[in-house]
Amino acid sequence: LNQLDMCGLIRREWIPRISELNHIDPEHPLALMFKRSSVMDNEQDRIRLDSEISAKLSVSGTVFNSDMSGFTRITKRHGILHFLSMIIKMRSIVRPIIGESNGRILHYDGDNVIALFPTAQDGANAALGIQRALRTYNGKQQDDDKILLKIGLADGSMLDTGTQLFGDTWEICELLGEDLGEKRQVLMAESVASAVDVSAFDDIMAVSYTHLRAHETSLH
Repeated sequence: LNQLDMCGLIRREWIPRISELNHIDPEHPLALMFKRSSVMDNEQDRIRLDSEISAKLSVSGTVFNSDMSGFTRITKRHGILHFLSMIIKMRSIVRPIIGESNGRILHYDGDNVIALFPTAQDGANAALGIQRALRTYNGKQQDDDKILLKIGLADGSMLDTGTQLFGDTWEICELLGEDLGEKRQVLMAESVASAVDVSAFDDIMAVSYTHLRAHETSLH
């Protein structure tokens, strides 16, 4: 549990929930966090509590983050309710494909879907299946009704508070799926791309990233 992750947990998750402290299990990470604050001068106790908190929150595998494109353009033309309906439709398409690929959805965050898979191949299978399913769906839609996703994949360990992920693996996935990705793309950390059959992506735009410098693995 590094300092950046700890600060994020405190600021985003636990300070707003101080009032719950008297009503939760003493072994809950929130209770352990406040216990940690009482032993700031005892390095051994801090290290022990950090280890306990990390053990309770840690998840590992291949993390998937999808982000919808077109929010500003579509809401300006058709209003927020239209885009919210598109989010609901998107989730109905994405959810079963994630499940069929051995994944589980960790969180919904607006128009993002965040999921975890046991292997890189499972995550890649889901990303590929979703982009293909959306291509079929979009072929029957008007331009402003098309659901266009960009997807990021990274693998490693993270902290999951139940509402938010923290850690380097998540930061990479979020960067690939939101900031660097473009619609219809699947962007994979190099460790993911090296573990999957990228030839399966011949009909889908997929890019592998090495230290955040892109090189093509498959492009159409």
